[in-house]
Amino acid sequence: IVVSAIDITKQVQARQELIQLNRLKDEFLSLASHELRTPLTSIMGHSELLQRALKRLDNGEVSKADFSQEAHILDMIVHQSRRLNHLIEEMVDITRIRSEQFEIKHKENVNIIQLVQHVLEQYIDSKHEINLITRDDEIIVNSDEGRIEQVLNNLVGNAVKYSPAGKPIEVRVERDKHEVTIAVRDEGVGISEEQQRHIFERFYRVHNDANAAIEGLGLGLYIAHEIVVRHGGRMWLESKPGKGSAFYFSLPLSM
Repeated sequence: IVVSAIDITKQVQARQELIQLNRLKDEFLSLASHELRTPLTSIMGHSELLQRALKRLDNGEVSKADFSQEAHILDMIVHQSRRLNHLIEEMVDITRIRSEQFEIKHKENVNIIQLVQHVLEQYIDSKHEINLITRDDEIIVNSDEGRIEQVLNNLVGNAVKYSPAGKPIEVRVERDKHEVTIAVRDEGVGISEEQQRHIFERFYRVHNDANAAIEGLGLGLYIAHEIVVRHGGRMWLESKPGKGSAFYFSLPLSM
């Protein structure tokens, strides 16, 4: 009777886990289809506008000088195409992680200071003042440069997205005898202790009034955490509601 009760309990737990997994799968498919459709719809709409503008140019209805005003359409197409590509790359990464095919293959000696500077240059047009604080000109880490750039882009991009316009963002790089630590600190709305427990989980997104309109699959931090761990490093955060957040990750120094 005891064995039967234990078996029944295990069956109930297994069934509940299966229901939870199916629910997560359905939620992800629904969210993914929406997230992919949004940039695709924008690309199609702007492409049609550009197509009509080209026809007017061919028919002599507008001059080349007038047509130059349509350049912003191309900017939107490029922007949304990059966004779509980013979403697809996240979905590919999560598939590889789940199938144990996510590997760090192309390690080389990388100057982390230069890499951080390169990433920050990509946000020069953001509505934030981003400050790099470090005492070093060179810190060498044996790593996959593209993957570490992906981690940095995720953390800095999140700080930009989730911080009020005009608020400063601080990126600090420090080293000790064994590792380098990179911290990205913002002055956003902060994250509660309960939300912090789940922040590196698959598909998890922090929900509050301040970021309700911000889109995403809830995969970026999960993938970033996997990349850092597979480099032999750690990732963690410090945050209080209303006080902003600081995300940290450390990597072993090259010997």
